[in-house]
Amino acid sequence: MSLADEMIADFAEIHADLPSYVVIGGAHIPALVSQGSTAEELDLGGFANQDSLTIKARKADWPADVKVGDILSYDRRNYRINSISIKTSIPLIEIQCLQR
Repeated sequence: MSLADEMIADFAEIHADLPSYVVIGGAHIPALVSQGSTAEELDLGGFANQDSLTIKARKADWPADVKVGDILSYDRRNYRINSISIKTSIPLIEIQCLQR
């Protein structure tokens, strides 16, 4: 079994134990979601809390047309994608998001 196959098998096993999905463009995508930090951001009228997420998903499940700046939903909250990390040798992608 190759490293990529092992990574996909591990992803499937973890997702089976902790099922979570992100929604983007109406598609429900299986993902491993890690809720990051909460920070105060300057907003109109003062400061507001802004949460972050780190998402790992299989490349095969992720829509090809999704880009930085797009909006996705997780746990009935909207987040803006602020980075997408795609490595050619790894079958998973990592997405960093900030609450909208």
